[in-house]
Amino acid sequence: MSAKERYFLRPEICKACGGECCRRCPGIVYPSDIRGDKKKGIKNLLSSGKYAVDYWQGGMKGQTGEEAYFIRPVIKGYERNLVHAGWGGECIFLTENGCPLPPWKRPRECRMLEPIKGECKQHARNKGSIVKRWLPFGHIIDEVLEELGAF
Repeated sequence: MSAKERYFLRPEICKACGGECCRRCPGIVYPSDIRGDKKKGIKNLLSSGKYAVDYWQGGMKGQTGEEAYFIRPVIKGYERNLVHAGWGGECIFLTENGCPLPPWKRPRECRMLEPIKGECKQHARNKGSIVKRWLPFGHIIDEVLEELGAF
């Protein structure tokens, strides 16, 4: 399987629609996207000014009313915000030619988006399931935000 097939790369489809999915909301980074030391990886992402902490409230079994924090690319207009609960908006990485990040450096939710003419297909799980993967790392996100002066 080629990289183009493995990462659902179809730039001609994305360019034709102008990156509609990426204009709606940035994809979520999975904890597994961060190799090695999670704290260092989270700190590097947030220090870049191109990623932010977002959060999900309730709706997960055993987590009703509680928040789960996760990492995603910044929404344009909110650059350098360490925390931004976005209800949607254009991904900071979107350009007129699509995403400049190599496929293997994109958030997993982005890598799992298959461009299909007319409507894209998301192969990642629903947002609640993705965010649930971040629950064990909430304390690390808090520590990093404190170290970066978010509080």
